Amino acid sequence: MRVEAVCTGCSLLCDDIVVEVKGGRVKKVLHACAIGAKRIESALEAERALKPLAGGRIVSLDEAVKQAAEMLREARRPLLYGWCNSVNEAVRLGLELARKVNGFFDGPMSVCHGYSIWYARMKGIRPPKLDEVLDRADHVVYWGCNPAESHHRHASRFAVFPRGEKTPEGVESRSVTVVDVRPTRTMRIANHRLIIPPGRDAALAKLIAGELSGSRGKPSEAGVAEEEFYSFIESLKRSTYVVVFYGLGLYSAGERSGVEGLYELIKVLESSGVKAAAIPMSGHYNMVGAVEEALSATGYPYAIDFSGGQPSFSQEQTAVKLLSKGEFDVVLVIGSDPLASMPRQAVSGLKKSKVIAVDYQLSLTARAAELVLPAAVGGVESGGTATRMDGERLELKPFLEPAGCSRADEEILKMVAKEL
Repeated sequence: MRVEAVCTGCSLLCDDIVVEVKGGRVKKVLHACAIGAKRIESALEAERALKPLAGGRIVSLDEAVKQAAEMLREARRPLLYGWCNSVNEAVRLGLELARKVNGFFDGPMSVCHGYSIWYARMKGIRPPKLDEVLDRADHVVYWGCNPAESHHRHASRFAVFPRGEKTPEGVESRSVTVVDVRPTRTMRIANHRLIIPPGRDAALAKLIAGELSGSRGKPSEAGVAEEEFYSFIESLKRSTYVVVFYGLGLYSAGERSGVEGLYELIKVLESSGVKAAAIPMSGHYNMVGAVEEALSATGYPYAIDFSGGQPSFSQEQTAVKLLSKGEFDVVLVIGSDPLASMPRQAVSGLKKSKVIAVDYQLSLTARAAELVLPAAVGGVESGGTATRMDGERLELKPFLEPAGCSRADEEILKMVAKEL
């Protein structure tokens, strides 16, 4: 049997995937990239979390749910962390749960693209749909990202190579620029390659804006090669629709000035008569959805503190920083692996906490957790909606039954909330 699916391998959420299923097992995955195929095939891996575990001991799902609720109820300062790999419906439930237990709601969005998504919304800027980019953009810029490694089908399906309404020759109708601190695989398809020292993104954005406004600067101020820079500027001036896809490279040393400088540049391009837009290259499949759901429910994007009864927010008080101070005694982790990705001090704080892991795989965090609730694989065994990097909401289409005792994130959260 062949089924159509939406891939949750990254935030592109490719909706043209075809999966061959026989006897409840995946036999072949068509159209997906290596990342997407791995995500789909992970439902069959031996490292799946298939049974609820309490202290390494197999327990019933009801017992695990009751214990999770008890841990959250008795917690002095609970953290609910993750959400970027959960559907929008689960994120909404997570926010309600955090409110109910006076907890702290956060996830990878506070150290990844949460700020840039929020900043654009504060400025009233909405990204164009990827279909519009395909049809109209004649200059694509990859800034501080390397989609050839991270979003394999970005150029081939959405942004560079396909023919569009205003780009009838596909890649031949477009200019491609890559800005990065070193040569990357993505630069192989670029017409312009701007290599800059780390931390000079804001300076480069200001330099480009100045050139477009008639104020000539010095390329050396941004550490970019002069000949390559002016070749890019001439190409930019000939463009009619510029779309910048930007990655975490704009956050050098945790600074946000690169993101802010980029959006100022977008305004300058628009005022010079060039249609322009910027879209964050978020990695987790529903990071945009997690931020937008948080904004909709509370007015805040991430790092939301419900301990005072009403939600509060500080950009400087994120889960990573508070874990480093040892502030949390119970941590519910959903669809994330902070033990494998957080800084050492935050990991030390996490190890001192009681951890509840909701995940489909036995990650480093799940293996160290006091309690494990096995989750279904989103888009494979469970459905819901997810938000693509451009803000488009897509319906996930599960095609396998949940393995073992696993349940959808949304179902697990409902069970825990009911126990509370």
